[in-house]
Amino acid sequence: MSKIGKPALEIGYDYKELEENWWKSRDWLFPREEEPTAFEAMHDFMINRIVPSPKAVEIAGYFVPRIILLEVLHPKRGSEFVRIMLSPTDIAPGVPDAESDLIIKIQYYDLMRVLDAEEGFDVMTPLWGGNAFLIGNVTAGLDLKDLLDAANNKPHIDRPRIWPMGNP
Repeated sequence: MSKIGKPALEIGYDYKELEENWWKSRDWLFPREEEPTAFEAMHDFMINRIVPSPKAVEIAGYFVPRIILLEVLHPKRGSEFVRIMLSPTDIAPGVPDAESDLIIKIQYYDLMRVLDAEEGFDVMTPLWGGNAFLIGNVTAGLDLKDLLDAANNKPHIDRPRIWPMGNP
């Protein structure tokens, strides 16, 4: 069973929490003594993986402005909110003032596995596994996936013609 009470699909998804002090060995995170908040992790990822990646910067140039709200469920701290603006790219803590194009509700450790580029795991894995959900513009979610994949040097997957990159 998934965390949100739905059976996981047969796609090889398995929810797991990361080992103690996991963040201390990740090169994309700035050094800190405490486990990073969802905002801190996204901030560090943007600075250390997205900005230095020519492919991620190129892909971000295709996007129209979008606001994505992540509700990240930490097992001890509860809900943490991170707002992401695509094109221009910006990350801030909390809920945006404007209506979000997309809301993604995801478990904290699933998000960290996505950012860490775990083999065979991307932002869609927990969604297909029934342990996360999204509400809103699916194309904005595909844009986010493309950006995260490029930052992690994963291959770009062509989209169906109905959902071209950056299409509102």
